[in-house]
Amino acid sequence: MRDRLRRLAARLPLPVKTLLAQGASILRFVAETPLRYWLSLARRQRRRRLRAISDSREAVTLFLVPEAGLTPFYASHAILARTLQESGHAAIILSCNGLKPTCTLKFALRMSPTAPGDHANAGCRRCRMQALKTGRDYRLLDVSLESLIGPDERVLIERIIASNMAAPWNTTHDGVAIGAAALGEVLRDRRKLEVTELDADDLALLNALLFSALAVYLAVGTLASRFAIKRIVYFVDYAYWIPVQAFAERKGIAITRLDHGYNLDVDRRLIGMRPSHGNGHIRAQVDQWPAYQKRSIDPPLIRKIADGALYRLRGHGGASVYSPKWTRADASSLASLGLSSQRRTIVAYSSSADEIICIEKFMQALGKPYGHGRRPFVDQNVWLRALIDWVGAQPDLQLIVRQHPRMAPGRRHASTATQLARMQAEFTTVPSNVVMIWPDSKVSSYSLGGLADVAAVAWSNIGLELSRFGIPVVAAFPDIAPYPTDTFVRSAEDAAGYFRELRAALGRPASVEAVTEAFRWTYMAHWSTTIDVSDVVPAPDYEGVPVWRLPADREAIVKVLANGVDLSALNFSRLPTGAGATVAERAAILATIRRFVVFFATGEDSAASGDARISVQDDGSVVVEENGRTIRDSSPVVVRLAGLIAPVERAGFAVEQA
Repeated sequence: MRDRLRRLAARLPLPVKTLLAQGASILRFVAETPLRYWLSLARRQRRRRLRAISDSREAVTLFLVPEAGLTPFYASHAILARTLQESGHAAIILSCNGLKPTCTLKFALRMSPTAPGDHANAGCRRCRMQALKTGRDYRLLDVSLESLIGPDERVLIERIIASNMAAPWNTTHDGVAIGAAALGEVLRDRRKLEVTELDADDLALLNALLFSALAVYLAVGTLASRFAIKRIVYFVDYAYWIPVQAFAERKGIAITRLDHGYNLDVDRRLIGMRPSHGNGHIRAQVDQWPAYQKRSIDPPLIRKIADGALYRLRGHGGASVYSPKWTRADASSLASLGLSSQRRTIVAYSSSADEIICIEKFMQALGKPYGHGRRPFVDQNVWLRALIDWVGAQPDLQLIVRQHPRMAPGRRHASTATQLARMQAEFTTVPSNVVMIWPDSKVSSYSLGGLADVAAVAWSNIGLELSRFGIPVVAAFPDIAPYPTDTFVRSAEDAAGYFRELRAALGRPASVEAVTEAFRWTYMAHWSTTIDVSDVVPAPDYEGVPVWRLPADREAIVKVLANGVDLSALNFSRLPTGAGATVAERAAILATIRRFVVFFATGEDSAASGDARISVQDDGSVVVEENGRTIRDSSPVVVRLAGLIAPVERAGFAVEQA
């Protein structure tokens, strides 16, 4: 019956559909009115504690959560805030009843900005109901933006925006370049590269971001005058959180930037907690890498990282995977591209320029330079032109340029990135030994990696992903790469040095040590900064707010948020040390390499991969005998990885299953 009604509804004229949708929305609103009333009464009861917290000058952790309707984000805030409360520490949520014209939820829903204070739109209604329900279930204390932004503050915000109407991207307030942050957000969202490309809709979004950022900034300033705020917590770096970071630094208030674990696609069972802006912290970790480079990680972590690595090859359509799904590649794949199996192959990966421009604008607003270190090339076009010309003059080489799939229209973006037009204009013709794969191609970036003798990346995280598979990687922009570029990934400070590194990488054999370091960096950058709440959040892609229970790792949560302990250092201190840990790590890495060989040769992540027989033939190809079948593979990734485990297996030492 339900399916029949849906088919009937699909055939209705659009005006009738719209009328029915509006009617259903009104009915929902009326039906929820009694519940909202009782939930609001409960909220008022909880808020009575706020006066006591203010009067006592008790240390407070402030969670910025105006977008409660984005439940995976809100759930992480709620879990952490309630854990603090259970441990005797004050936690306050900054909520919103509809004041912000744009927010993270509206971005997620692809909603146009609403009028400031518009309470009636569907997004804001969803937020308010979720905040009321979760506040009751988790016993959270909240203060609304509306209670902090009165008529005087509204006039101030509107005056600031009006006075900068000619160039809103130049807006500053209280010494903070709020306009720069808002511009960065608009460019990233609309996938544009500069101010001259903005249209009327873009400018409307920019002004909405200015209003939201100013409202949050002023509200936090008022809260800081009423409460002893010791830490401010927010989720991911958006334009309306950037000015607050500047405020916190000025006032000596610690910050914690939350995210979800970079595992599988996005793993909501892992709550990341970084002590500063995300990209700034990654670069700080690069500086700290020498101190952790030789630290072993234990086999269960290696298994989880490998699970995530293989998942991403097949995870197209998720929140963080743009590449089409991996398919098994061999010499015929090169032939289908018009290339030869007799030449060595470089695969180059461009990156989304609007994303890095956004980061630069954010760091400008924070008064911290970013991406100004020495690098071989000025920008991506210059890099790709130099690379194409260099390969064009090398008869023993061939080049595949994979333009980033994010530049094409997709389910997250209706339009084409303006970067693509510049790329197409620049590279209309290329030498015969160069192939351009444009963003809308269904060819997997990962499948191309399997054909690569060397991967040349701009700064993309695919450089780390391919390094874990033993593929030599050379980065063109070491000053912004989210990994070190002097170990498992290489780079240089000038163009001549870059091409020397590229040529050297073509002759460099794979090494277990390089694969190991790629796994260690993955742990340092993406796991050591996380708390595992899988005993609360039931699945990596869980969409709701889970039933409250105290996390098993509550002690670590309190140490980080209440006591200021560095989470990465804490997690490293939990790892085993000594000779035994090193031996166990190497055995797990070798087992993982075996697992990768079987996967790339067969196309399957078999549970019996540890029983497969792998042998390197005299002609350099690899034979995998597994589950009664025999497969021969000569792709560079399989040959390279099999060469790492062949000496161990020839010596008669078993490689345990990963």
